[in-house]
Formats: sequence, C-alpha cells, structure tokens
Amino acid sequence: MVVSENGVLQDRGLALTSYYDALLDNAFGNFRSLLKAVTLTPAMGLYLNMQGNAKGSLINGTHANENYAREIQ
Repeated sequence: MVVSENGVLQDRGLALTSYYDALLDNAFGNFRSLLKAVTLTPAMGLYLNMQGNAKGSLINGTHANENYAREIQ
C-alpha cells in the first residue's frame, strides 16, 4: 500500500497527511481495519486513479481499472 508524492499527489499535502494518519492510526490493529482505512483515503484514490472507475462490460468491450486489486495482492 504505497503512494508517492511524485505524480498526481505532488502538491497535495492534505491527501498525503491523511494517508499517513490512516497508517499511523491503524498500524498495530488488524489488517482488515488498516486496509479499509487506507482504501478510504483520498491519496489512495488519486494515486490509483480510482475516481470515475466504472465496472467492465463484455458487451461494450470495456475493462475496469484493476490497479487497486493489484496493489492489495
């Protein structure tokens, strides 16, 4: 579960501090709580470009963005 200040998060200090706080608050809890907290941070949404991600469709030939799924594997 990595984000970087390079790229889309450059000059987005509030998103990065929110992510850091989520890690800090959940570092010694269980993994499910940590994963949920990190998933809901704006930094993760921006970094993995989840905004506006639609599900895939065989009919239209579109594929869902799977960055998040690869990240948590």
